[in-house]
Amino acid sequence: MPATKTLATRKQHPQLSCIVDATGPRGQHLGRESFVVPPQSYGEGYVTGERLAFDLMRALRSPKGANFDVLQVLRAAGAAIMEREHYDDSPSTRGAGVGFLRTLERYLEVASVLVDHDQLQCQMEARRAKVEAMLSKERQARRDDFLRRMEIGKAAAARRRAQGGNSGAGVAHGH
Repeated sequence: MPATKTLATRKQHPQLSCIVDATGPRGQHLGRESFVVPPQSYGEGYVTGERLAFDLMRALRSPKGANFDVLQVLRAAGAAIMEREHYDDSPSTRGAGVGFLRTLERYLEVASVLVDHDQLQCQMEARRAKVEAMLSKERQARRDDFLRRMEIGKAAAARRRAQGGNSGAGVAHGH
């Protein structure tokens, strides 16, 4: 009987069609690709990239926000730009990457005019302080757990010594 190859199921993300999740036959998550676009001519790809940028901004404005890692999408779009070093019109993902990032560049230009930069900086500093406090608590909890485990180990070693047995560790063997 020939071996059957298990195939992953690929599904587009509901908020952004360029994100594709792969699941195995039992529903296990196998991975995510963050900028899956068809190879197209530069112009067609550019239009695809623009559409995806608009979709990204809609996802960010939705009540629950983006249900994906935006940075991963940006990185993958940047990688698509690097698909070809020189411009030519043969099918590739370069046009989509350029269209996507250039459209987001326009959004940033608009945001730079509309945003109160001082207020945003204060919000970011407050968030950074909260994150640092959380990380500090996590570090302290790990240290405390380590010290607790060390004390348990020391107590167990002391009990073994008191009982006169050390499970043969360090015993000299004579011939």
